[in-house]
Amino acid sequence: MSQVEVTIDSVRHGAPWDQWTVILRMKATEKSPLKEQELPIWVSPSQADILAGELQGRLDKSTAPRQLLTNINAAESDIRGVTIHLDNNTFYAKLLLTGEVKCPIGIALALAHRIGAPILVDESTWEKAALTVNRDWPWGVADAVLRMAEMT
Repeated sequence: MSQVEVTIDSVRHGAPWDQWTVILRMKATEKSPLKEQELPIWVSPSQADILAGELQGRLDKSTAPRQLLTNINAAESDIRGVTIHLDNNTFYAKLLLTGEVKCPIGIALALAHRIGAPILVDESTWEKAALTVNRDWPWGVADAVLRMAEMT
């Protein structure tokens, strides 16, 4: 199955629905120049906090990513990447190890960011769920935006 490599663009909090969203952007390649497409994925407040903490380099309050990484290391395995797919309108993440491990998306993305592993989205998921972005549009109702560009 084909995969699209993405980067974490931002973690956003929307005002009217009090919903956290992770925005993934397609990574530019020689075959595919940067497209203005993004994949929004809703995550729980706790997963948003874990991922935002990881992106900002602050110690996370949750022990879940640390415990999972400790267990993976204890099994003498390495994380090779993260895959994201869509099943019945719900996004799922799998950590790519020697095999695959299902994992909450926020934690999987935080771990991939921590170790610099690639993040991949099934091409069919990308085609179904990615949005074309018009950069002239205002941000609208987003009242909190954590953008990767602002952290570097």
